[in-house]
Amino acid sequence: AHKKERGSKRSKKADLSSSDEDEDELAGIDLLATNKKDDLEVLFEFRDPKETYFSPIASLLGDFPCTSGIDTSQLSDEICAQPQIGTLVCQEEMFDVFAFITALHLGTHRSIACLDKIKTYLQESCPDDKKSRLNDILNGTESQGVGLLLKSQMVNFPPQLIPAMHRSVCSDISWAIEDAENDIEEKNSKFDSFLFLARFGESGVMKETGSKKAKKSTKSESLASSMIFDNFDEEIMVKASQWNFTFDTTGTSAGRFFVGLVSMKEYEASISQMEKLF
Repeated sequence: AHKKERGSKRSKKADLSSSDEDEDELAGIDLLATNKKDDLEVLFEFRDPKETYFSPIASLLGDFPCTSGIDTSQLSDEICAQPQIGTLVCQEEMFDVFAFITALHLGTHRSIACLDKIKTYLQESCPDDKKSRLNDILNGTESQGVGLLLKSQMVNFPPQLIPAMHRSVCSDISWAIEDAENDIEEKNSKFDSFLFLARFGESGVMKETGSKKAKKSTKSESLASSMIFDNFDEEIMVKASQWNFTFDTTGTSAGRFFVGLVSMKEYEASISQMEKLF
């Protein structure tokens, strides 16, 4: 039988935009906030991860929670080596990376030292009553369907691009499954849920998830009500998370962090909520 030619993921990503746009418009997203004469028109492009972008990705990873003391170079290598699932946002005709998003399959990437350190860090930071579930998510049977969602962006990155970045993850997964050449590739491209991390501050007294008042709504919504996140998409995902915990850190990366698990169904619903904001 004739072996099918592997498709182009980037052509798949063009589907992110509405169908009435022409091919040139699909190549990037034109940002012009207002009609002031001094505004600049910037065209951003969605690109696949590859070795060319190793350094800017590694630099952005420095702002990702829990990477203090972790070899971000190795983590950047893993992202660059996985072009089938992942998106970089770059300015047209330039190689600077303004943001990236990807998902590393925890079942597939079991033997990667940098991910092992992240796992160990999370296990040490996790409350005792949730360590058993976390261990199953990171290393047990549940890890076969869990991806670590990695996303980072420059300060003042245009927020209207964020929903499309998340949507690209779903498009990439569908493309990777369709383009898989064997059962192993297909299995490694399937995700049931995503584990994500987000830094937060507080706007007041945080509600305890175990309180009677908190149980009237979802635990995640009660937690998120008093949290302030750096990015709006994180707040939406926090409210959708089916399992979560928070922890504090000290030292160079001091802060409060939220760790959540969101199913693919809830992730896609969260993206729809993000898209409605623009």
